[in-house]
Amino acid sequence: MQDKSLQIVSYEQAQKLKKLGFEWEVQHYYDLTFGLFNYEGKPNHNFNDNTATISAPTIALALKWFRDERGIPNGISVIDNGEYALFLSEYIENYVSSDDSIDDEGNDVNTKVVCLDMPDVTYEECESALLDKLIELEMNKEKEQ
Repeated sequence: MQDKSLQIVSYEQAQKLKKLGFEWEVQHYYDLTFGLFNYEGKPNHNFNDNTATISAPTIALALKWFRDERGIPNGISVIDNGEYALFLSEYIENYVSSDDSIDDEGNDVNTKVVCLDMPDVTYEECESALLDKLIELEMNKEKEQ
């Protein structure tokens, strides 16, 4: 039977999200000593306000945080052959490219494909790869400032 729950970010992703300022309330958290915990049955909480815990959002919620709080549209699409493609908006053109929104052939290039060739991966693995890319881009951006 397939797992029907949403995938939780990895410990490494959670650490980086905390550094980037993720403060949304979540149900799961990593205890720095004992690992992942579920705060089930209790109100969601921001666990990043404590030095001994790290909030562990679902990957879907972390991607939404990038859209809502960081202003970076992102998503996943299925391409013709059934493989997944990750997309980041031209909003982050300074990370990806400095092309105008229309290329020489008249194609709209507002959306950039981050990775296209990911055969034999699940949707969830593709979501995690997208989150990793967003984290990398934002951490690099902060280093430059």
